[in-house]
Amino acid sequence: DEFPISAPTHSTHLTHTSNTHPLPSHLGRSSRYQHFTMGPPHFDFVTAVKEDHGSPLFGVHFNWYNARLDPPQHVFATVGSNRVRCPCIPTTNLAISNFKAFIMFRQSKTSCVTHLHFGIPYAILPTLLLVSFISFCAQVSVYECVDRTISLLQTYVDDNPKELYYTCAWGQDIKHDRSILAVAGAMGIIRIIDMAAFQNTQTFMGHGHAINEIQFHPTNPNLLLSASKDHGIRLWNCTNGICIAVLAGESGHRDEVLSACFNPTGTKIVSCGMDQAIKVWDFTSQPLNKAIEDSFNPEYAEHKKRFPTLAVHFPIFSTFHVHRNYVDCVKWFDEAILSKSTESQIVCWAPGGDQRLDLKEKRRAYLGDPVTVLKRFPMPDCDIWYVRFSLNRDNTLMAGGNKEGQIFLWELTTFAETDAAFCQLLEHAKCQRAVRQTAFSADGKILIAVCDDGTVWRWDRTRSGSSQPATVAASAASE
Repeated sequence: DEFPISAPTHSTHLTHTSNTHPLPSHLGRSSRYQHFTMGPPHFDFVTAVKEDHGSPLFGVHFNWYNARLDPPQHVFATVGSNRVRCPCIPTTNLAISNFKAFIMFRQSKTSCVTHLHFGIPYAILPTLLLVSFISFCAQVSVYECVDRTISLLQTYVDDNPKELYYTCAWGQDIKHDRSILAVAGAMGIIRIIDMAAFQNTQTFMGHGHAINEIQFHPTNPNLLLSASKDHGIRLWNCTNGICIAVLAGESGHRDEVLSACFNPTGTKIVSCGMDQAIKVWDFTSQPLNKAIEDSFNPEYAEHKKRFPTLAVHFPIFSTFHVHRNYVDCVKWFDEAILSKSTESQIVCWAPGGDQRLDLKEKRRAYLGDPVTVLKRFPMPDCDIWYVRFSLNRDNTLMAGGNKEGQIFLWELTTFAETDAAFCQLLEHAKCQRAVRQTAFSADGKILIAVCDDGTVWRWDRTRSGSSQPATVAASAASE
């Protein structure tokens, strides 16, 4: 169901400074906004849809592999109830934006068999630019942003009633030059979906518990990273399903791993979890590179159990200094790191810095490596966990939501240049549930947010900002 666009909306541009300025009347005089000032908006509300199951939507992710298309096509997917929404196909020439599909995964002894009810032509689907949402039930619905509307394309349902998808990621099938979708959740199983062939082509099993996040390598889409509740991080070869390495053990995480992320060049991994730790892992070590190379050996492809999975026990950096609670989201920002906990703020920091001499030596040893805090981005009313922020492709914008349905949108170019972060507050009268995650389209012109009540919100950019990639010096003074 689509919400009426005429409903009251608020789009306020704010600047985070040390001064207090008059606030718009709808924000009141609450002290939680006292460090924001007004400014011109960048994004405006366009439309919203609500899935009939009303279950929470936990994630959203755009596929940027097909951003080279002209004109670009913005397609996204949601997962929610195991009920199927498959409307009739309208008689129209817009085959891509109005075609509907329904695919159900049925568990067999060897793999997942896919049943197709409707479909998009094979020649069309590889060109789609895809986004995905993951919710509290094992269903994936694929939509497309057409003009100022959202149109349903496909729906996938996992036949296992115990499965709950928590995360997804879009990759590229290099051999056939088309997009693939990876999904994972409560059962600890990763499924690879071929969007063009309507098949669950591969199933990766190995984690001992739920999978909280997955991500493809930024320069080698054959590699997939997964972070799990079993305290481990695994690296997979997507061409044959081999588990290349397990990042866990002696100096690994001591509790559920909630997030893991490659840096833009794919040379490092940063991870975080319920143990409050943030760890950086080296992806260029000789043993790991050899294991990756060996995983493509045809001899191992036929006998996956014979592959000697590499155990990586030691990160190159580990700290407890940044947060005092669960750390549920972490991203790279140039050589710095952005991380979020339940403290109603996102912290930008860099590894290294002065030791905390005010602490006892035993306490300093427990907290691990020192850090330098570069900036704190306040997010009022965001004291719940499993709420994730996002960056656009060139790291010039950052967006995250809170439990009141508000979205904070920061322009990071100003922060990199002047240490002042301009922040736009996006709100809608009908958006009152927690925003679980946000995501930008590849061109940065569309912002999507998903909420606990099964709603999907679209905001479009109304004016251009700086096109220069944002960077931050690791030697900046601590705030």
